[in-house]
Amino acid sequence: MRIRVFRGARGAGLAFFLAIGSGAARAQPSNDECSAPLPLVVGANFVDTTGATNSAGFPAACATSGADAWYVYTATLTGSATLSLCAACGSATFDSVLSAYTGACGGSLTSVACNDDVCGLQSQVTFPVTVGTTYLVRLAGFGAPAPTGSGLLCVTETLPLDDFGDASGSTAARHTNAIVSERLGTTVTAEAGTVTPSWYGDVGDDGIASVSNLFPGSTTATIVVDATNPNGTFTDFCRLWVDRNSTVGWSSTTDALPTQSAAVGPGGTSFTFGPFVYSATAPASPFVRVRLSFNTSGVSSATSTGQFGEVEDYVLPGSGGPVTTPSAGGGGADAGDAPVPYPPCNSTIINSERLGLGVSADVNAPVGPDAGDAAWDDDVDDGIVRIDGLTPGGSCTIVALASDPFATFTDTFGAWIDFDGDGIWDEVGEVFAPVSLSVGPAPVTATLGPLAIPVGAASLLRTRLKLTFGATGVQAAGVGFTFGEVEDYLLPPTAGIGCNTTPGPAPTIWAEDPPREGLPFTWKHAGLAPSVTTFMALDVLNFLPGGLDVSLLAPGLVPPATCFLYAGLSTFASLGPSDPAGNLSVTVPVGAGTAGATVYLQGFQVAPPLVLWMTPVLPLTILP
Repeated sequence: MRIRVFRGARGAGLAFFLAIGSGAARAQPSNDECSAPLPLVVGANFVDTTGATNSAGFPAACATSGADAWYVYTATLTGSATLSLCAACGSATFDSVLSAYTGACGGSLTSVACNDDVCGLQSQVTFPVTVGTTYLVRLAGFGAPAPTGSGLLCVTETLPLDDFGDASGSTAARHTNAIVSERLGTTVTAEAGTVTPSWYGDVGDDGIASVSNLFPGSTTATIVVDATNPNGTFTDFCRLWVDRNSTVGWSSTTDALPTQSAAVGPGGTSFTFGPFVYSATAPASPFVRVRLSFNTSGVSSATSTGQFGEVEDYVLPGSGGPVTTPSAGGGGADAGDAPVPYPPCNSTIINSERLGLGVSADVNAPVGPDAGDAAWDDDVDDGIVRIDGLTPGGSCTIVALASDPFATFTDTFGAWIDFDGDGIWDEVGEVFAPVSLSVGPAPVTATLGPLAIPVGAASLLRTRLKLTFGATGVQAAGVGFTFGEVEDYLLPPTAGIGCNTTPGPAPTIWAEDPPREGLPFTWKHAGLAPSVTTFMALDVLNFLPGGLDVSLLAPGLVPPATCFLYAGLSTFASLGPSDPAGNLSVTVPVGAGTAGATVYLQGFQVAPPLVLWMTPVLPLTILP
């Protein structure tokens, strides 16, 4: 502060003037712009807009405002968040406007909440949040020119009390106060809206206890549903809808089963639906919705809002059986091979689009419902032509082949890998993004992925591949369809690390189809030295990957501990020269009685002057 004293003009009376002013203007705060926000935490946060300027480039606020400061808040739960300048937690010394946004600065912000006055001249906003998501917060003064000041901005988070069905679109169902009392199974996941992805998005979809005889054409289908109430015993109502046409959504006349009531308490109660008729044209793995409520209005329709209780949605694996009813003139029906508990799936017309070049007609879905692992890979499963990166901790891509000998249509590929081996394909991280393209008489390939593979992935990766007309059939692993084919595989992860003493990546190898007992398979190479003879190391003695350091066999020719190959007890064969592009195909015979064994493949080249190219080791399990 400065104080100045001025003397009046000579001859005038003695006059003094007192001027008080700041020595310098207040500096702009560090968070004056959207690009440099300060963090907010749950609880009280000191905020200050003193010296701030008015930002530009954000969506229009809910009131005239300016002189703003920016903050960033990251949600620690999925539910709702309240940001408040109101007492008792918050406060402000100026008339405020508060806004929250998703997105990034520079023109891509989306407003999720805005408020001018809630408590006097102070602001408060409440909006739904998702755990881990960041939200930009603008604190401004009301009016122009806008006032500035400081205060406390209080951040509170609230878990939702409501439960929503997982199915997307116009099928939304909601139960308020869902976590308070009765629930399907023993757990309930409250949420702020419909779940994404739409199926298997909830952790606690534990209402369905058992399924029996649920296959198209069954007259004795039965579904048992469990319910509990940890806080008391009340008479509750339960209802179940089973779709009959592979389209998400439930008809009140054809899909709804009669409402049941029973006393539900801490000890749990079971509701048995059935036996009921499941038509021959219904899907092998239906969409199912289950609702539980304390009154009949909560289960009156598949899409209503009810008080208390819970709603659960499933792509429910059928129980297997003679379910592949073909369409007339369609060449037969095709079914997946994966046994229950994997969801049966089938198409009803196979004389048009198909995976690979061939397709097998089936009379059951799954093909071997009680055969366990022996049920896999017994069709003409020629859809997968290449898999890269199929190793724990890797990033996998699948190259799929398709054809339609009669016409060209836009078809969609879908793929799933059950990394944790729990019998469910539609979980987060196990679904490849669908790929659509034109499929006709000339075979085409589509690349699906990449898809990250967990470090702890199962030793055999149970994989489903689909090709469908349109995209309906790939919305979940168990959804049936009319035109196309479904193939199921047991795929071993690829192991081993390629080595290469030349610049650039090591060559790659892959099998066009998993090897089967008594049948030859095609082994392909890419990235080899062009027009150079390639040698094969084929080991069927189940040695661990690693082999023998070739520097021990040829000291000085290869840097020590650089390249490893299967030497000694392996079969070596010269395969001939690679083509001018560095590619080579080899047909490998597989003998009888080898099912369950592992064959290790590796290719290498020695080109003048003694330069080594080598592929990674590829282990493949021989299937029956």
